[in-house]
Amino acid sequence: MSEVVVKPNGTGRLTATHAFIMAMVGTLLATAAPFVNSYMEVSRDREQRDAQWAREDVVALAAQAASDAIIAASEVTNAGVEQVHKIVNSGATDQLKARLQTTRMLRASQLELIDLKRASGQQPKQDTLDELANATQTITDLEKELVEKIAAAKLADEQMQKQNSTKGRP
Repeated sequence: MSEVVVKPNGTGRLTATHAFIMAMVGTLLATAAPFVNSYMEVSRDREQRDAQWAREDVVALAAQAASDAIIAASEVTNAGVEQVHKIVNSGATDQLKARLQTTRMLRASQLELIDLKRASGQQPKQDTLDELANATQTITDLEKELVEKIAAAKLADEQMQKQNSTKGRP
């Protein structure tokens, strides 16, 4: 094989074989560089994606914990509100019952007074008769209100039980 002398910048002698090898190395480097660059970009992108997913996982866990805390607080609050409603309704019902009982006793006293007056031959005063009529109307109104209050409390309890029984279902 004949040797071709290539003198790069006048510094020495290169043979054609050396020139061919250098050309091949240059070609290989030029061909491999995009692959190496692509591999490095893919690795960097994968690391960034994994880091982003890790950040999203942390945020999702924090959101889930906050959501669980809100649900727990809501359940505690709802239970407290239920207790307050029961206490208030119970107290209001008891007060209504006591007022009804007192009005019944007043009416009974008025009837007894009227009977005594009539037994002694006197007519009862008009004020006493008016008070008797007012007491009778008050008793009717209070009995109606008490029936309505008991029915409303029963309905509220049924709705609360229905709501509590469906809480655990998806």
